[in-house]
Amino acid sequence: LRSSQDWREDYIFEDFYVHNIAGEGMYIGNNFSDGCIPSRNMIVRNGIVSNCGRDGIQGKGWWEGTNAVYGCTVTNCGRNTADPEAGQRFGISVLSGTADVYNNIVTDIGESGIQIATQTGPVAGTNYPGYGTYTTFECEAYNNVVARTGLRDDANANTGHGITSTALSGALPTKVYAYNNTIVDVEGSNINFASSISSASIAQNNILLGTGSPTSNGPGATMNN
Repeated sequence: LRSSQDWREDYIFEDFYVHNIAGEGMYIGNNFSDGCIPSRNMIVRNGIVSNCGRDGIQGKGWWEGTNAVYGCTVTNCGRNTADPEAGQRFGISVLSGTADVYNNIVTDIGESGIQIATQTGPVAGTNYPGYGTYTTFECEAYNNVVARTGLRDDANANTGHGITSTALSGALPTKVYAYNNTIVDVEGSNINFASSISSASIAQNNILLGTGSPTSNGPGATMNN
C-alpha cells in the first residue's frame, strides 16, 4: 500500500463482505471536479456486496495503470426508492478511468448492471501538468454474468441495461471492449453504447437473452454477438 504525491496508487481491496449500506457499497476514488489526485493500479477482487442503496462497487478517477474489478458478487444494489438522484444505482461502475471488469456476478440491480462512463474530466486534448494529455480511456468487460437489472422502475431511474457506456458532454470518450458476457432478463438493452463513446468500441461473443433490445449502438461500434 503506497500513496505518492501525484497518485493515489497500488491499493488492493479483497475478500470483503459489504451489505446493508444506504449509499455505495464500495466507493473508491474521487470526482474530477473535486480537484483530488487521480488513481492508478487499483484492484478490487473476490468480494461480496449486497443490499446497498446506490452502486455496489464504484471506482472513480482511475486514470492509468492496471485497474481491475474481478471475482466479485454484487446483488440487490441500487434500489433505494427514497433516493431522488438517478445515475447512482449500478451494480459495478467505472467512472472517468480505465479498468478491466471481469468474472463478476451482478444481479438484481436498480439501474444497469455494469456502467463504464466519464463525467466532467479529464478533457480530451488538455495537458494536465504531471500527467500529460489524454485522448481516450480503454475498458474491458468480459466473462461477467449480469441478470435482472432496471428494478428501480420510476421517473428518477435510468434505463436498466446489462452493460452500458456513456460520457457527459465534453468529457473524454471511452473505448469499450465487451465480450464473453452472459446477460439475461434486463429492462433495457443487453449492451448499450451511447453516441458519446469511442466508435472503436467492440461488443462480441456475448450471450444476450430475455430483453426487449439485445443491443443499442450509438457510435457505430462493432457489434457481433
